[in-house]
Amino acid sequence: MMIARQLDFFSPIEPLETGARDESLDERFARFHARNPHVYHAFVSVARTYLRVTGRTHVGAKMVWEKLRWEYALRTTDSEPALDNSYVSRYARMAALNEDDLRAAFAFRKLRSVA
Repeated sequence: MMIARQLDFFSPIEPLETGARDESLDERFARFHARNPHVYHAFVSVARTYLRVTGRTHVGAKMVWEKLRWEYALRTTDSEPALDNSYVSRYARMAALNEDDLRAAFAFRKLRSVA
């Protein structure tokens, strides 16, 4: 199955140790991404697969994230979710900035963390 083959690159997720209380979401995301670059590649792969298979031009970032959560849960024995929902919009924004074919695939709202 094509989707399973694309998801074979899943590696264990390195959780973050508790950061400083004053650490921003963007700082936590940057640390998580640095430790888990494969999560970005999986996010992009799932989004591309959905668009290609359905023929649609838009995909929900949260739907992609939940698919990743599902796949990681099937492949690991971790009892806690390793994919923090706080990172969904950051991954979607990163994909839209870095992947030409995903530039218009996601809808964005203004970030609450940006004044």
